[in-house]
Amino acid sequence: MISRANNHAISRFACKLIGTAALSGLLATAHAAEVVLVPASPIDNLGVGDVFDLNVLIDFSDIPGNPGGTLGGGFDLDFDAAVLTHFALSSSIPGDPQMARDPDVLEGLLESWAVGNFDGIATAGQVLVGTVQFRVSSTTANQTQVSIGPTDSLGGPWISGNDFVSELAPSYNQVTITLDPDSLHSSGFESN
Repeated sequence: MISRANNHAISRFACKLIGTAALSGLLATAHAAEVVLVPASPIDNLGVGDVFDLNVLIDFSDIPGNPGGTLGGGFDLDFDAAVLTHFALSSSIPGDPQMARDPDVLEGLLESWAVGNFDGIATAGQVLVGTVQFRVSSTTANQTQVSIGPTDSLGGPWISGNDFVSELAPSYNQVTITLDPDSLHSSGFESN
């Protein structure tokens, strides 16, 4: 017969075991695939003429059953062309240059930026794909966004580095830039 004290100890152990298993499951799924924008310079209170940088990072390292990361894929960056002007792009594209593609620069869109490598990429944490630079051309609004998302163009979907067939569905984000309508900053440009 199990004593009341032993029953209580077994219950506490079972609760800890269940809690640890549940927490492990949450942690394993908390960092799924992602393709994100991260500010590389200040993005608050910007005036006409100010320039800011956004890093593009990918991470396919924490997908259960997919230790091979991704073979590659593509993405688009959307922005309000009435407020921001694409100013510069520097690629740090990992992997095979034959599987890489700089984006087409369109009004309000950097379309189909792509990376790839048959050995797999982004298998051990975040990888810098590149940095995009924008210039503030108008401050008629108090804020604006730059969004990153999947492409329907040449870059194609993200493909598993494990089976070379499965499409991966990373999360994407957007960055909000706050603007100062009363400010002309370092550039000296004036808006008309």
